[in-house]
Amino acid sequence: MINAATLRALLHTLLVLINKVLANGVSRELVTRQLLFEQLASRRIAKSVGCSHQTVGRHSDKLLNMPLPLPDFDAMEDSELILLFYPSAFHHPSYKRRPDYEAVKKQLAKRPKKYGEKINTGFLRYREEDPATALGRTQYFALVRSYLKKSKLAFRFHYEPGEIMACDFAGMKVHYRDLTQQREVSMDVLVVVFGHSQKMDAVALHNMSAKNWIRGLVDVIHAVGGCTPVIRFDNAQLVNRAGLLPVLNEQAITFSRYYNSACDTSRAYTPKDNAIGEKSVQFIENRVLVPMRNLEFTSASQLNQHLRAEVEKLNNEKMQNVGLSRNEKFNQAERQALMPIPAKPYEPVDKYHTQTVSADYSVRLNGHHYSVPHKYRNRKVSLEIRDNVLTVVLGIKTIATHNISNEVGGRTVIEHHKHPIEKAEDQKNVIAFTQWAKSFGPYTVKVVKAQYCGKKSSRSRFAGKACLFIQKLAKGYLPSEFERACQYAVEHEMTKPEDLSIILKSSIFDDDDERNDIAPILQHQNIRGKEHYGAHRYE
Repeated sequence: MINAATLRALLHTLLVLINKVLANGVSRELVTRQLLFEQLASRRIAKSVGCSHQTVGRHSDKLLNMPLPLPDFDAMEDSELILLFYPSAFHHPSYKRRPDYEAVKKQLAKRPKKYGEKINTGFLRYREEDPATALGRTQYFALVRSYLKKSKLAFRFHYEPGEIMACDFAGMKVHYRDLTQQREVSMDVLVVVFGHSQKMDAVALHNMSAKNWIRGLVDVIHAVGGCTPVIRFDNAQLVNRAGLLPVLNEQAITFSRYYNSACDTSRAYTPKDNAIGEKSVQFIENRVLVPMRNLEFTSASQLNQHLRAEVEKLNNEKMQNVGLSRNEKFNQAERQALMPIPAKPYEPVDKYHTQTVSADYSVRLNGHHYSVPHKYRNRKVSLEIRDNVLTVVLGIKTIATHNISNEVGGRTVIEHHKHPIEKAEDQKNVIAFTQWAKSFGPYTVKVVKAQYCGKKSSRSRFAGKACLFIQKLAKGYLPSEFERACQYAVEHEMTKPEDLSIILKSSIFDDDDERNDIAPILQHQNIRGKEHYGAHRYE
């Protein structure tokens, strides 16, 4: 049996000879080996293609005996061409069982990183079924590897500029020496890559918590000055439940809402869904993280500075088969395609609470009440706590922000949150009524202030009702008349609303004789005034 290359050369020569015989007027059915070799001897053909003259004779007979039309030999695979002329070439009768290739492939696809463990376990199960008909270990592995190599399928994703960025944590940690506590601190490395340009960035974080995921992404987003509509990661701390439409946790939801982007996740146990992120992690591990093992750092900032500088060197290198560096490709097409971002970086949330706004349009945190706009009363909202700031969110909308107070039982109210009724009630205070009284005169002011005398609150409801009654009385009189009545009330200590009403109805404030007949109060050491009797009334 000759190899495929020799067979192709031989067939090409024989077909040329057949065409020459046909050109001499011989019909196809009458073409024989002798007619072909009259054109060119079999030994010369054998020497030119590298086989024996007997092989040339056998293949010429096979070719002439093939039904017309002849197949397109050039379009056939090597294995198909060999089988056409040597039907039993790959048929080796054996009583040994062949591996269940599909079952092996399915098991390996679940956890590709466990390839060695999976293939060994598969062989042991295969041999346990029937040791007498089982292949040896070496032959089993050779057949499985051959099948996997032939069945391997890859799909190259094409991303538009600014379409997506992917991220993943590296499996390798980095370390620095904390000089204050004299201990070594390990850090995880978050790798972020932009889909179109494949520009990479990396940030070392103290752990893989959801808050650190967010901090790393925010750092990269503000470093490049833009964000993509889609951010992809695996099923990590940002996912509550995986699936085709995963359920994200609160950190991921508030983060994506802040930057107006969508968070996408890969399927469970399918790293190929995030292939660009996985390959970037592998690249940075081999080129940056491994050499960093031999370096010493004394702070997280120093470590991050070196890490990002080394990654930037990779971004400046020319990519194979592209002719451009990652940075060149990013600056040419992707940077201007990124979405604009807020000037202030997003701050991860420390705590979340879900609460229904009370009927008095307030929410409660640690015994203190905080107002929300009155139209959102009785609605279910989320409370987000960052440092010392409380943010109240309804759906995707922030409806209130407060500085957190430690006053238990207190209430923090923003003016524009109030209902019109409450705003009207707020106007019933000593300042508002005093301002009204100034338009009449100083005695009217004294009458108003007298209503709040002895009251603990400047918003006393009892005093407010009295002032409203006084305002109602003033509507029926001229300002000068009302001011004289208030003067009479103050001078005669009759500042109660009902007393003022009697004064106005009797018009006694206009009786000059009455006013002149008032006897002056004498001041003498032997005369006891009202203060004396009032002070010792209950002694």
